[in-house]
Amino acid sequence: MELSKKEPGRYTFSSTGVGSTQHLIGEVCQERFGVKWTHVPYPGGAGPVNDVIGGRVDMSINSMLTLAPLVSAGTLRGLASSSLERDALLPDTPSFGEISPGFFVGTILGLAAPARTPRPIVERLNREIAKVVNTDTMRERLATMANKARAGIPEDFTETVAQYVARWNGVIEKLGIAR
Repeated sequence: MELSKKEPGRYTFSSTGVGSTQHLIGEVCQERFGVKWTHVPYPGGAGPVNDVIGGRVDMSINSMLTLAPLVSAGTLRGLASSSLERDALLPDTPSFGEISPGFFVGTILGLAAPARTPRPIVERLNREIAKVVNTDTMRERLATMANKARAGIPEDFTETVAQYVARWNGVIEKLGIAR
């Protein structure tokens, strides 16, 4: 961060394309940390990471699943995870929350049913899914994929999705990215 502040725009970060989650996380980080990086978008695939390995790009913002094996193998150096706390997959890599208390940039995964699904079916699906998600086996399996299990009620998920949509729409509008 210190080097980025001394030389605004000099350092590059790769993502899987303009408007991708990785791109937007990079933009949010720049704002939060008061730095300016140059975005290098790729059309998905392995290019964003391969060009960091090859020295053509300085950093890659990518999924923990993609980066953790490369960091663990010593091929890449972990700079930070986007969570509040250190991730178990990379215990030696600081988190955004450590670098800037309270700051994190996460993504969510969830299950959805058609809007007109009858309420009793939604409730039953939710109960059955929660039973599975709350097992030690599922929690451990999800942890190996850098995910934390959390089962809740459908309304909580709807509210969380709305918050994420509002946040990312604000970033997209600020950047002037066409939808």
